[in-house]
Amino acid sequence: MQGFLQEHISEEIVQTYAPNVTYQSIEFVIRKTAHVIVYAVLGITAYIALHLFSKRRINRVLGSMLIVFVIASADEFSQYLRTTRTGMWEDVVLDFLGGVIGVVIVARKSKLIK
Repeated sequence: MQGFLQEHISEEIVQTYAPNVTYQSIEFVIRKTAHVIVYAVLGITAYIALHLFSKRRINRVLGSMLIVFVIASADEFSQYLRTTRTGMWEDVVLDFLGGVIGVVIVARKSKLIK
């Protein structure tokens, strides 16, 4: 990611517009934002998929949140087991928050459609 940023955003531009910002902090924000977006999409997908199994909105909401939590936890646990990565519970919380955002969006939209 850092190489990609250096190819598209010069250090001079960063220093001109944000002198206290490092490439590492830009990369961190982009990476964490991507996690939220990906898990929001997962939450939306799980909610829609659960429509096949339950017509009750509360079941789809809770089920999709459970799916998001389990996948986020499994992802971080697998990172914890690797020597080159670190699994952090904060990332599970952030990923789960992304999933909740997606579920809330799709649940509200489906309520408006009906």
